[in-house]
Amino acid sequence: MARPVEELLKTMGIVPHHIDLYAQALTHSSKNGVSNRRFDYERLEFLGDSLIGFVVGSLCYELHPEMNQGELSVLRSQFIRTESEAELAKELGLGDYVMVGPSFTTDPKESLPLMEDIFESFTGALYLDQGFETAQKFLLGQFYERIKTGKIDWKENPKSQLQELLQADYKEAVTYRLLQEQNTPEGHIFVMGAYFENSELGRGQGKSKKEAEQNAARDALSKKAFIGLKA
Repeated sequence: MARPVEELLKTMGIVPHHIDLYAQALTHSSKNGVSNRRFDYERLEFLGDSLIGFVVGSLCYELHPEMNQGELSVLRSQFIRTESEAELAKELGLGDYVMVGPSFTTDPKESLPLMEDIFESFTGALYLDQGFETAQKFLLGQFYERIKTGKIDWKENPKSQLQELLQADYKEAVTYRLLQEQNTPEGHIFVMGAYFENSELGRGQGKSKKEAEQNAARDALSKKAFIGLKA
């Protein structure tokens, strides 16, 4: 049973002008089948996502002058991904106020995509109800220190990070080629190469092609082979 939204707003020190915006921001679409009306967070989620992207991108730019465009893209992606936003929603306790229909059988707090959506939709509602400055202040409170001390985690998803770095500057995609297959006493080993056009950026091996591709991307990142590919 969801707790009343008034309680949440009081805890956060928000005096609402339009409390229905916050109720909508905390209502999952599964509730529509019960109420027979379209009242859920999806449009507010779209709005909040845009605001979060702007504020996070601005903070990355302001707080990390040492980073180039591609590195800024990777850093930003670490803060606006599902896990990061879901964690913020949990810290704020938003999951206790989410309204779902009977078809949603799990605890909302256990669904990372739902918690990400709720963080975005709540931000959208806050913007519409209180204005940009209040929404921006709220987001700065969530992200400023995290981004200020943030560093790029090259280990987390090296394929995605390599792709983001290259597409930020060149728009072309990274491709992967099978270079070698080996039967060893430890099992079958694949060797894959990461390529940008005809330039090999890195290579790696693994027990599957996917693992070998990740290691090839990791190798390219560690060597910073993506720098200076084009004039």
